[in-house]
Amino acid sequence: MTNKDEENKILAEAEEIIKNAEAEEIDMTEQGTPDNEPLLIMDNEETQEEKDEKEKDKEEKERKKKEKENKEMETLALTISNQAREDEEPLSKVLSLRKILGGDFFTAEFMKKNVGVIILIVLFTLLYVANRYSCQNNLLEIDKLNKELQDSKYKALSSASELTEKCRETHVLEMLKNNNNDLLKQAEQPPYIINVEGK
Repeated sequence: MTNKDEENKILAEAEEIIKNAEAEEIDMTEQGTPDNEPLLIMDNEETQEEKDEKEKDKEEKERKKKEKENKEMETLALTISNQAREDEEPLSKVLSLRKILGGDFFTAEFMKKNVGVIILIVLFTLLYVANRYSCQNNLLEIDKLNKELQDSKYKALSSASELTEKCRETHVLEMLKNNNNDLLKQAEQPPYIINVEGK
């Protein structure tokens, strides 16, 4: 018989005891005075014997009640002691998806044997998350710097085009004319080469 069969058997017995106790209580209440008999109330005429009998009946009912409660408590304690054990059953060799999802393979023995591996897995997981976070930060920084570089290239290109525009000869002459500067003039004769002999 397995542990589950024993537990089911004990639970069935406990339920049967509880049902019997309830049935006896119902019988006791039904055995009282029936509705069709008239009740006679005698205040001072009760004899000592009747009082003793009533007290004995009460004591017997209380004793039976206590016995039932004790039996129920014993069965309950037995079921609890069967279910709540400190020792663990050895792991079965077959690992199923149900055992993994249910967490049945995480026993104290398993944790003691594999504590180093579990710590290593946790460390690798933390390193993986930290590395991914730093890589994402680096990628964002690279995108930001690429945008700044592109903007700087466009500014440098526009500045170079403005510079070449302002350095043209026609533009320089126009500026000189606008400033009334007569020192610099455009040559009317083409340049010529002077050859020096002896050198």
